[in-house]
Formats: sequence, structure tokens, C-alpha cells
Amino acid sequence: MQTAGILFPRRSIRDTQSKWRVGAGPVTAEAVHRVSGYMNTAFGKLWKHWPHEIAKDDRILLRVDDAIYERRLVRIMEGAIVAPVIAQLAEKYFDGASFGDPDEAVRNGDMWLYEVAPRS
Repeated sequence: MQTAGILFPRRSIRDTQSKWRVGAGPVTAEAVHRVSGYMNTAFGKLWKHWPHEIAKDDRILLRVDDAIYERRLVRIMEGAIVAPVIAQLAEKYFDGASFGDPDEAVRNGDMWLYEVAPRS
């Protein structure tokens, strides 16, 4: 079984957050995804820093087992991939409970959905 993680490289000398911080997230046949929830809540605005950093600089390092790949996180706002990714997230963390309309949650910014993509 492969293990994966995403590293957000240091953006400045004062950045102490550089470590393997998050799991890669849901994996579909097409790609690896990362979801950040609670984005429109007071809690999310205080706690969720990495999505705002990715908006400024989308470069990441993807670790799969012992290999490291230079990649980007691309924000997904709509599309056929939204529902399956959010369903995987619900199954993993909420025992399959519904989030309501996953497309609306992504469109209105309650959840930020990203796809790991090659660097240009």
C-alpha cells in the first residue's frame, strides 16, 4: 500500500510550517485531490492557512512512499469530479453522511477542492 503526503515548501525564512502536513486526500482514477472544509466558518478562517498560501503560490511537493514529485495544487470550482471526491471524503471522515449538495459547497466556498497537477 502506498502512502502519500503533501509538503508546502517554505515560502520565507520565517515560515516554520514546512513539513509533511496533510495527507494527499481522496484519490480517483483520474487524480489525487485535497479538500479543505470549514472555509466559510470563523473556525476555518483562523485554522485553515494553507489554502490561502496555495492561492498565492500553488507549488507543492508530493511524497508517495519514498519518492518526491514537484507538483501544483489547482483549485476546482465545479465539474463531474466534485461529487465523487466529496463522497469519498464523507465516507472516510463522516461514515458516509451527506454534506448536502457537494457542488454548491464547492461553488460557494464552504469547501475548497484541489487537484494535484503537474508543474508547467
